[in-house]
Amino acid sequence: MTHTLHRRGPLEDLKQEFVVLAMAAKDVNRDGSAPKLAKILEIYSHHHPVIFGNVAANSMKKDISWMIDQTKDNTVVHAVFNNEKDLSELLAELKEADLGISVVVSGLFDRVGSCCCRAGIKPHTVNMSLGVWGNTSRLPSEDILQIETMCGHNMISASLIEDRLDKVRRGIMTPERAARDLAKNCHCGIFNWERAARVFGRIIDKEKSEKNK
Repeated sequence: MTHTLHRRGPLEDLKQEFVVLAMAAKDVNRDGSAPKLAKILEIYSHHHPVIFGNVAANSMKKDISWMIDQTKDNTVVHAVFNNEKDLSELLAELKEADLGISVVVSGLFDRVGSCCCRAGIKPHTVNMSLGVWGNTSRLPSEDILQIETMCGHNMISASLIEDRLDKVRRGIMTPERAARDLAKNCHCGIFNWERAARVFGRIIDKEKSEKNK
């Protein structure tokens, strides 16, 4: 699963952002896995996720009881955490639960590695993003990409982000409300609306600073 690997942003932001997903494998351990995946959703909720959920719904839309009821054998359950302490404690609880389900963590290598060590586990496999190649001049601005790449299936388009940004500029929405509104479109539940709100705030502050020069 690589759709969580391509998040962009300053190092200080990425140091405190970790995406976790869990899934069963077809023809290996998928049959009858729904209760285990539901248990993982419950464990996520113990460790202060920014957002969590599955393809049926993320936690910006429904509560955990509803999500657990919707969990099927082929469900992938996701969560985002914003500090190493919460991630380390989550991994330790998942290790203790020993549910036999594959768990993937996306984040900076050194930070994720430290959390794994504290939880007493060793990563099985490591994937890495090599960035974007080709005619990058066609991409949105870096500020917009920081928000857009937080939804790995591109359910939050650049034009939608620009629309919400314009509403923030005009005072129709606060940065937090705009970010929460965007998060509803990310069905997986991996959109870090707290960081998106900070990015909106930085964009507005930068524009005001440039205007006052």
